[in-house]
Amino acid sequence: MNQYFKQAVQQAWPVIIAYIPLSIACGVLLASAGLSYWQVALSSLLIFGGSAQFMLASLVLAGASTWVIIGLVLLLNSRQMLLTSSLASYLPQEKTWKLAWLSQFTADESYALNVVNFQEADQGQGEWTFDQAFYLALTTYLTWLCGTVAGAILGQFFAFPTVIVNYVLIAMFIGLLIPQIKSRKTFSITLISLAMSLVLRLFAPSSLVIVLVTLLASYLAYRMDRHLLEEKGDLSL
Repeated sequence: MNQYFKQAVQQAWPVIIAYIPLSIACGVLLASAGLSYWQVALSSLLIFGGSAQFMLASLVLAGASTWVIIGLVLLLNSRQMLLTSSLASYLPQEKTWKLAWLSQFTADESYALNVVNFQEADQGQGEWTFDQAFYLALTTYLTWLCGTVAGAILGQFFAFPTVIVNYVLIAMFIGLLIPQIKSRKTFSITLISLAMSLVLRLFAPSSLVIVLVTLLASYLAYRMDRHLLEEKGDLSL
């Protein structure tokens, strides 16, 4: 096995384990919405967004039009532009097409893992290269792809308790969040993001809340960093 794949599995095994039931459940739902196994595979290859694909199944079952489905899926996945574009700041020497492939294979979970590794490398704690980041993202990408296809096939023969998806998804994101809370600023932004999510959810659909909270939390982090630099007299932002 490629050494980068081995390292990717060692780094991403909690995500891989969580992805297995999630992706199978997603495949079952997409198949129940009328998609064939190859259409499920195509959705994972092109979209690679669990929340977006779960919503896709709901929209198809609800009889939504093609343009409504495309628009809402793009809206929900638009946060990925914010996430993946930031990876380029850690890899200024890499070509644009390579960064584009890394972005295509990146989801929230692999992004979180890669950013932590890049930050530790910047602080002199080991090394994290493009190849390591790419294979980590690719490993989670392939796990999700295989799981959704397996779910589409198995869903024809077995009933899968999709209710467990909610609990697995929450546990996975908590597991990814906790290691990143290393400062008062990060802890504060986490609490504020939680509060904003709860409040906005009363007035807006979850797909829109995800995008709004991502934008607001990112801006808040920027303002906090800017304020700290102003106090130190080293404003470079």
